[in-house]
Amino acid sequence: FIDLDDFKPINDDYGHHTGDEVLQMVAQRLNTAVRHCDLVGRIGGDEFLALIEDIKSNQDVVTIVERIIDSLRQPFYVNNHELQVSASVGIAIYPRDGNLDRLLIAADSAMYHAKSAGKNQFRFYDEEMELASDRLLEMQRDLKLALERNEFELYFQPKIDSKTNLLAGVEALLRWEHPSKGWISPSIFIHAAERFGMMNQINHWVVEESCRTLHRLRSKGIHLQVSINLSTQQFRNTDLVNNVLQILKRFELPNSCLMFEVREVNGLASQEPFNARLEEFHNAGIDVAMDHFGIGDSSISALRKLKISQLKLDQSITNKITKDRKSYNIADALIRFAHALELSIIAQGVETEAERQALTELNCDQLQGHLFGRPVPESRLPQLVKQISAMQ
Repeated sequence: FIDLDDFKPINDDYGHHTGDEVLQMVAQRLNTAVRHCDLVGRIGGDEFLALIEDIKSNQDVVTIVERIIDSLRQPFYVNNHELQVSASVGIAIYPRDGNLDRLLIAADSAMYHAKSAGKNQFRFYDEEMELASDRLLEMQRDLKLALERNEFELYFQPKIDSKTNLLAGVEALLRWEHPSKGWISPSIFIHAAERFGMMNQINHWVVEESCRTLHRLRSKGIHLQVSINLSTQQFRNTDLVNNVLQILKRFELPNSCLMFEVREVNGLASQEPFNARLEEFHNAGIDVAMDHFGIGDSSISALRKLKISQLKLDQSITNKITKDRKSYNIADALIRFAHALELSIIAQGVETEAERQALTELNCDQLQGHLFGRPVPESRLPQLVKQISAMQ
């Protein structure tokens, strides 16, 4: 399992086309480094697999893997840029390290150990890694069963208009209660789902369930906009927007009742597919918000060109706004910046009345956080709507 080290900055700094050219050059060098009887293939992103046959000892593998790593030491020249790339390699051997289903997990686990040990090196799968790979395989099986058994559930957190205190919408948050392990943190299972390439399936479920919820609420006279989080992996799916539109049509909902959120650092990491999906969402009349605004590495010129409608101020900024003047001034500048781009801005993580007052004073458009309500399941949404309406 071959994973390129620090490849993201090449896409960020020089663009997606340059990154693609480097990947093609890497593939050529990897093919040259292995024997004629071996097979090398790219499995996605900056990850490659090498199938090495007729191995009699570990040293036979080491010789080939060292050639693979050495093949990337010389710089790559693309569009007058000199670029450096290295790789971390994980090695698993059949049948010693497991059957064919387990082998890829084992090699992947070994690669992560090579990367965490300092990158640009290789590691063999060993007993120490076995427990970790067992957990990964179990998580993969559990995620598949969770989709089949409908174990996932959506919780909804309110977003408030800062000027009117009316409900501006809700954010859908994915929760998973495992039948025997209890509640599993999204930070654990979302990462695992991305690693196993299951996010498109899970995202489809989230969109469908959100629309089903909206349809039921509308029958009760409650009209809301639901925002849904997307990862970079989902933005690579060329059918993403069409799939969303089909679901909206099936539940007889207007396109405007959905908004999608994408992390700032993720969105700008892969400009071409990201911009293509943004354009498609924009043309369909579906809003997109840039999440965690203020802590990523996006540039002013890049944001100006993006087809987004809202910026979401990161919680780390919100929580410091009342603690010191510098943080207050940073929030002020970011809110003014958003409005200069004719974008609305929402502050997440609002927990105190002092934070609410400060953000309202700075003309932040919307607010979200525990001050206005913790995430609730669909069954409690009508009650939450009534409570917020009664606060007027």
